[in-house]
Amino acid sequence: NFFMLVLKNIVKDYALGQKDSVRALKDISVAFEKSGFVSILGQSGCGKTTLLNIIGGLDKYTSGDLLIDGISTKDYKDKDWDLYRNNKIGFVFQNYNLIPHLSILENVMIPLSLNGENATSRKEKAIKALEQVGLNENFKKKPNQLSGGQAQRVAIARALVNDPEIILADEPTGALDSQTSVLVMEILKEISKTKLVIMVTHNQVLANEYSTRIITMKDGEITGDSNNPNIVNESSNNKIEGKTSMGFLTAIKMALKNIFTKKGRVAMISVASSFGVIGVGLVLALSNGFEGYIQRVEESTANNAPITISNRSINYKINENLEEYEQFPTNEEVNIYDASQNQLLVETIHTNKLDKQFLKYIDDIDKTEKYKGVLSSYLVNYTLPQYAIVSKSFEEDKYTFFDSNTKVNSTLASLTGFASLPNTIFHELYGDQEYIEKTYDVIKGQYPKNEMYIDENGNKTFDIVLIVDKYNRIDKSTLVSLGLINEESKIKTISFDDILETELKFYKNDEIYYFNEEDPDDLYDTAVYKDFPTQNLTVYDENGNELSTKLPFPQHRGVQYVDYSKDQGMLKDLYNGNFSFRKNGSNHTADDITLKISGILRVNKTAFSDVMPMSLAYTNGFKTYANDKNKNSNISKFIDKNIMVLEDGFQSLQNYIRDLSSEESTVDPTEIISKFNRAFATFLPFTTINRNADNKFEGNYSTSYYVGGYGTSLKKIYGYGGNIELDPELKDILSKEEIDQGELVSYFVTHYDQVIPTINYMAAELNTATLIESVILFASSLSNKDLVKEYLDNYNIGKETADTIQYSDIIGSLTDGLGQMIDIISIVLIVFASISLVVSCVMTGIITYNSVLERIKEIGVLRAVGARKKDVGRLFKSESTIIGVFSGLLGVIATYLMSIPINLILNSVFPDYNIGSIANLDIFAAIILVIISGALAFVSGIIPARNAARKDPVIALRSE
Repeated sequence: NFFMLVLKNIVKDYALGQKDSVRALKDISVAFEKSGFVSILGQSGCGKTTLLNIIGGLDKYTSGDLLIDGISTKDYKDKDWDLYRNNKIGFVFQNYNLIPHLSILENVMIPLSLNGENATSRKEKAIKALEQVGLNENFKKKPNQLSGGQAQRVAIARALVNDPEIILADEPTGALDSQTSVLVMEILKEISKTKLVIMVTHNQVLANEYSTRIITMKDGEITGDSNNPNIVNESSNNKIEGKTSMGFLTAIKMALKNIFTKKGRVAMISVASSFGVIGVGLVLALSNGFEGYIQRVEESTANNAPITISNRSINYKINENLEEYEQFPTNEEVNIYDASQNQLLVETIHTNKLDKQFLKYIDDIDKTEKYKGVLSSYLVNYTLPQYAIVSKSFEEDKYTFFDSNTKVNSTLASLTGFASLPNTIFHELYGDQEYIEKTYDVIKGQYPKNEMYIDENGNKTFDIVLIVDKYNRIDKSTLVSLGLINEESKIKTISFDDILETELKFYKNDEIYYFNEEDPDDLYDTAVYKDFPTQNLTVYDENGNELSTKLPFPQHRGVQYVDYSKDQGMLKDLYNGNFSFRKNGSNHTADDITLKISGILRVNKTAFSDVMPMSLAYTNGFKTYANDKNKNSNISKFIDKNIMVLEDGFQSLQNYIRDLSSEESTVDPTEIISKFNRAFATFLPFTTINRNADNKFEGNYSTSYYVGGYGTSLKKIYGYGGNIELDPELKDILSKEEIDQGELVSYFVTHYDQVIPTINYMAAELNTATLIESVILFASSLSNKDLVKEYLDNYNIGKETADTIQYSDIIGSLTDGLGQMIDIISIVLIVFASISLVVSCVMTGIITYNSVLERIKEIGVLRAVGARKKDVGRLFKSESTIIGVFSGLLGVIATYLMSIPINLILNSVFPDYNIGSIANLDIFAAIILVIISGALAFVSGIIPARNAARKDPVIALRSE
């Protein structure tokens, strides 16, 4: 005969301590055929259950050998025993050992879940096995809803479901009444017709009635065997192949089943564990909200947070030549050092050449597909443009010739100053219409037209707008400076309609400033001039303080123009368009341009700031028109007639020019202009010219003068300096795309005697780089700002350092710095809040450990049906992870719910800041939090899961 199982000289010892042991089985040799009903009888403690466990692979023999289908098991590993129990063995226990939180059907399906059966197949086989033992319904019942007989039949069905070859029954009727015992024995007897059934029992009667073979044992030895065949060394290649494995999904489902049986406890643990997630979640929500707020502020005010290119930029770098000294030296010497040469940071000044070439490069940005549309618009800020504008007061018949460069009295001045944006009472709109309308609403009237038009009265007209803040306010001092109200005014409001009816008058320089050079004494001119011989004059600074040195003035011509601001009669005529004077021997009526307030702009509700100062603003169309007319005006052409020489500065300039003959020297336009301004100064007599009753202009010169730099007078009186005619030879040198330095030096040396007019012309031409004080670039969106910067960087490729353009994003840098600060604070808070996450992790670990202790018998059952140690560990890790994920979900949901009152409170406390959802947990961060919570719980479950996996299945099955 071929024997399925052969035990050869099996010995089993149990250790009682480090040295002592007890022998449970003593040299057992027995063989079992493929089928039949074998009963093992004996008193308690005789070793029959130990023998059964060794046959079933739950316990391991100390010596001897167990042959399965002729294959020795001496070299079996854990995975081989697991596979053996799952495929060949079916256990039936005295106490049923059903898992209480699983249904009848799920209990029976456990062995199938370890061998890769799909869900449908598992269910079909489990139902078939239950029907085989007489259970045809109520598959969803739990074990505690069954009678003893029903529970044992479920246990038999579980043993049969995998169609094993051997059924091992340990006292299967020990907990049953006699009637139910008979029913169970009948089932086992039927099974024994095709399978080997080995039963351990105390019941001699049942054994005699149902068994085909009875083995008796005493004190670990077989004392009798009713049918003991001869053991033959037969062998077979029928070794079981494959492995058992509980899938992740199965482990998760079983874990969920257990969790739902302890809903109250798990809920409390999850709530407690979620506090850590809530703490971190709120910090992340606030951090994200603040970053979003900053980004929304910068995005919504992108036209007020531009990229700035100033004509000069100051940089600081570490002084590489910094001399090091020993601290607290012991020698008796005093070290002498030059503090000016030992600064840690060295200041360098870079001059940006904001010339026509660069402006053309900016104009061409849309010609490159990559950068098309990234730049909304740009402003070119010239050096304080001076416009001749007359206004009329709302309150009385009073007129003002206002200074358009008067600063707005506003807390926003520092912000606009950082970005080099104009913050005067009469300035250009920041960007184009489309861009401005993202931030501002036209609350009355209409957006200004960009080009000049003829109004209904036939007047040449440009539109301007009044800008108010979100409270419809404008500072009183601004209206006073604009001449629209008086300093003593008590009015508190002005109607929109009155504002929209307001007009101002603009005059080109040539229309109101004129003198007849052929007839200097023509008193009908709006200016007079006088030729001065060489003389000593008292010189004053711009504040009227007498300078300490009286300088000899060379022969020069002084020009003084009428001061319109001093004469209300002239201002009224100018405002009404009736002003006339003598020009070229004939009466000339000045041609005015009407400036009409077409609309009122107010920052909209969704904007975060109203950076444009509360003032009057004009379009780029008006600026272009006014600048083109004024820079070519007659008045700008006589700048050279108003020059005086300051000897110290002139000597410095001469020395500089001499040094230009050196081969290594290069012309530094900034240095040329600086030295020129120190050498030559415009002088302005204190005399004011007025119009007398006969409509003639009159005024006398005194011997006192203002002294100011060339550039100061240029920008305050003569607009932009204009196109001064150069010496043709110099003009030819300067008009080249790249100036030949050697040729320029040679020209200076050759024309050294004519240095005064030469430097005058030279400065006027090179000063075009400084007359543009800054170029302000407005990105079409915050995300496109980096592309604008990239385009500027491309301009510098291949250029010498001196020819590069350096830009700044001051407001962007400030918001970036604020964002970094928020990140740092958030990290610190997250670290503190994470402590509670760690506590939650420990709590989850403790709960998992308690779960292991409560479910030791379940562990034994799983091992008995073939579950690997890894599968048992996976089950508890899954349970721990599920609790962690659930805690994370609770924490995230609580964070979102708590964000609602936080946002309401903050918006209520700070209604003017348009904060919005400052507590706003990003969905990605929420997902990450849940994952982290689950991961921490997984980690916390590793030790309890390992503890569960290492449980001895025999001991686990005996636990109660």
